[in-house]
Amino acid sequence: MISATEKNKFVYILNRENERVTVSSPLEAPKSHTVVFSTVGLDAGYDNAIFAALEVDYGDWQDKDSVVCNGQVTKFLTLYEMDFGLNTVKRRTSEPVDESAHQLIMVPFAPDGPGGVVVLCEDFLVYRGAKGVEQRVPYPKRLGAPGDRGVLINAVAFHRHNGKFFHLIQTELGDLFELQFHFTHEEVHNITL
Repeated sequence: MISATEKNKFVYILNRENERVTVSSPLEAPKSHTVVFSTVGLDAGYDNAIFAALEVDYGDWQDKDSVVCNGQVTKFLTLYEMDFGLNTVKRRTSEPVDESAHQLIMVPFAPDGPGGVVVLCEDFLVYRGAKGVEQRVPYPKRLGAPGDRGVLINAVAFHRHNGKFFHLIQTELGDLFELQFHFTHEEVHNITL
């Protein structure tokens, strides 16, 4: 899935035939009056493909209850599912997240990980598991960090080796953290930075 900043999201199916890679025609998943902050593909194993998007619906300027008119912004973590049987993309769920949410990270699914998505926010991250479980973890603070504003994550790297994985995340101040999940099957017991 690729997405524009506003409205359009397209899903392309890539197939490998011998040594050639073919690209299908795009399937659209548009939603008007929407700003997209981040999009990531989730690990769904052999099930239908699932994509997570961080979105704000700003509404129509003619609707007095819309965000454009009243200024009350709500960000949503929206999951889209690519149904291979029907060859369509549909919205699966949409849940509100913190207003400072700005980036998403995929968490591997079984057997390597618990699955789900990490939502990066100002001063903390939120893990949303495959079964709807939510855990919030604050970022460690260094001495001398600015007290007048929060800390944002601006870079993420993912590493998987021999059935184990971890993420490296870096703050805008240059601090580097290793994000690890302690889990059994799909249940996360602890998250450490």
